[in-house]
Amino acid sequence: MLTLFSVVRVEAAGSVVKGSGPAVYYVGTNGKRYVFPTSSVYFSWYPDFSKMKMAEDKKLNAYPISGHVLMRPGSRLLKSVTDPKVYAVEPGGILRWVATEAIAKSLYGSSWAKRVDDLPDTFFASYRQGVPLSAGEYPNGWLAIDASVTPPSPVLLWDGQKRALTDKQLTELRIDRA
Repeated sequence: MLTLFSVVRVEAAGSVVKGSGPAVYYVGTNGKRYVFPTSSVYFSWYPDFSKMKMAEDKKLNAYPISGHVLMRPGSRLLKSVTDPKVYAVEPGGILRWVATEAIAKSLYGSSWAKRVDDLPDTFFASYRQGVPLSAGEYPNGWLAIDASVTPPSPVLLWDGQKRALTDKQLTELRIDRA
């Protein structure tokens, strides 16, 4: 039995699209395509493939490839397959080295290692090195729950500050409050 997909025009910026090959792309507002280099990078942005559209290769190729989609800041920790250093990802593809296990545990809890994804070396060139994280310092762009308020509320951590997020912002970020 075959499953048929409807073939769509890639019209809207922000579309996740796939042609006849295995690659999945994000079409940016600049009219360019960005390749999801791994499934872990894709799933840092989307919970499943329900938003993905199929596109004819000819139409898809009208959008030039401009780079890789980077890991969503605040979603996962990264390491290279050939280097044991673990990094937090900040907006703009900035990697902040989590220098010790003690820092990792203080920031992400005792199961911090389950949040680490290996990324092939070829894709590390798309990121920039930032300064290592200090003990007690949270990376920019990470989401957290502020339990010091009632009811506990989601916040965005930025420059050491907690910024409250509205329901509209959570929806725009594709974050489920539940």
